[in-house]
Amino acid sequence: MVYTQITGLEEEDRYSLDMMDREIQSGLAKVSKIDRPTLFTMHVATHHSSGNNPKYSLHARLYTEHGAYIAHAEDWNLMKATMDLMDRLDAKITETKEERISEKRKSRKES
Repeated sequence: MVYTQITGLEEEDRYSLDMMDREIQSGLAKVSKIDRPTLFTMHVATHHSSGNNPKYSLHARLYTEHGAYIAHAEDWNLMKATMDLMDRLDAKITETKEERISEKRKSRKES
């Protein structure tokens, strides 16, 4: 189980929290196949909130056994921003895994 913290949600956005949590847990399940996550924090900020539809800015940190990953996403739709954020974290972790594997292969060839 990964400790998840979400801050900055306004009262009217709380109804989206369940769907966001499902998307985050799904993304963390994908990440756990590559690296074991230990802590996930996300801050939600709204911009241009003078109209009916605010723009959401999400900042997240994911701590795993092999390090910390930071991602940022913005969108007018909170769920789309959440999905983009999780995709970016997944891409960063996959890239780091591939770098670790290539380093291992390099060190094996040199020995």
